[in-house]
Amino acid sequence: MYYLVIALCIISEKSGILINSVNTNNIRYADGTVILAESEKQLQAMLDRIVDKCKKYGIEINVKKTKTMHIGRDTKTLTITVGNAVLEQVSKYSYLGHMITEDVAILNEVQIWIEKTRQKFWENKEQLRRTVGLNTKKRILACYIFSIVFNYGCEAWTYSKTVQKKIQTFEMWCYRRLFKVPRTEKKTNKGIIQMADVDERLLQQLMERKLRYAGHIMRDSSGSLLQEYNYP
Repeated sequence: MYYLVIALCIISEKSGILINSVNTNNIRYADGTVILAESEKQLQAMLDRIVDKCKKYGIEINVKKTKTMHIGRDTKTLTITVGNAVLEQVSKYSYLGHMITEDVAILNEVQIWIEKTRQKFWENKEQLRRTVGLNTKKRILACYIFSIVFNYGCEAWTYSKTVQKKIQTFEMWCYRRLFKVPRTEKKTNKGIIQMADVDERLLQQLMERKLRYAGHIMRDSSGSLLQEYNYP
């Protein structure tokens, strides 16, 4: 019912933002809804229409769970209300498992997933410490640890030099602990990679995954929004 209300209010609404000439004013998935607007005034008007329509169906918007965010180069304080309540403005917000920030910086998102992957490494440390062969350890690393990075939207990451460095540094962190190389031993990263004897580096796998996804979107003939957003 709630999504029906959203649809009735803003699906044909001309307000919103333009992405490659495609007007977009809402993103909906499961029970999460994002309303997009070019200005504070526009956002308030759209939200007012949704609130009024919700009342007709006996639906209330949870003010405590509803947040606002200003995305752009400059900072701006928003005053968006639902009834008499002013919605909390945040600088970052977790949506569908991903961290959205007001500066749209992907570095924070990458760092979050690196830390989650690092935690998974420690959870599997007993298996990695056992007297098993190198190939088995590499499989554990690929299947139970690096797969954490692969499974959560890495296709949408922007691989700047800083992001690439973060990923490469983390990969070396894993291999050095896998081979129990102490800090006092001055072994180069090149030497560690030779010990690992891997066909592809972690960064290379991530970037190839991004390219495959881009190709998938380009081949799509259904006229999906993803294709319109990326290839006008």
